[in-house]
Amino acid sequence: IWHFLLAGFFLVFLLNFRVWPISPPRPPVFEIYAIKDSGENKKAVRTQALLGLETKLEAKSAYVLDLKSGEVLLEKDSFFRRPLASLTKLLTVLIVEEQVKDDAFIPISLEAVRQDGDDKLRAGDALSKRDLIDFMLVASSNDVAYAAAEYVGSLSGENSNGRVSRFVAMMNERAKELGLLDASFLNPHGLEQVINFREIPGAYGNAFD
Repeated sequence: IWHFLLAGFFLVFLLNFRVWPISPPRPPVFEIYAIKDSGENKKAVRTQALLGLETKLEAKSAYVLDLKSGEVLLEKDSFFRRPLASLTKLLTVLIVEEQVKDDAFIPISLEAVRQDGDDKLRAGDALSKRDLIDFMLVASSNDVAYAAAEYVGSLSGENSNGRVSRFVAMMNERAKELGLLDASFLNPHGLEQVINFREIPGAYGNAFD
């Protein structure tokens, strides 16, 4: 009897502490909705993928494309317009790369340092093109993005009042050339701005673009 009691106790111990060998759980099914090209039409195709680890997609929109095969691996509300926020600076950087000479130094104006965020810059400072780009990409500097817009706008002959507006027009033109048909920009950094007493995003776009 003693041996039976001891064996029963040992079995309960194994089950409670999960050291009894058990088969691994089946990987969860993660449903994705892929968009595949069919001529000029695009249709949503429901697919399923078995993943070895539990996956939770927290992004509101997503679009994952295999550039080699052209296959869409993951899509979630990719055509829904959303604020771009600091992703706006990627286009700002692209235009700076295309329009500004490599040996140029970009001045920082008083209006630039008044942008949201403290980057420890002062009016009258000047940054090389490379430092300007690094500041935008690494520190996501709103001051530097505004200064870049002022400088590039001045290259087209605009006066101080129209330089940033000219740069924003260039951003929208370049976006269309790149095929970003649903993107629109109001400023070079993506910060919200007040129009008709309402705060609206500084740029819009979608995950597909």
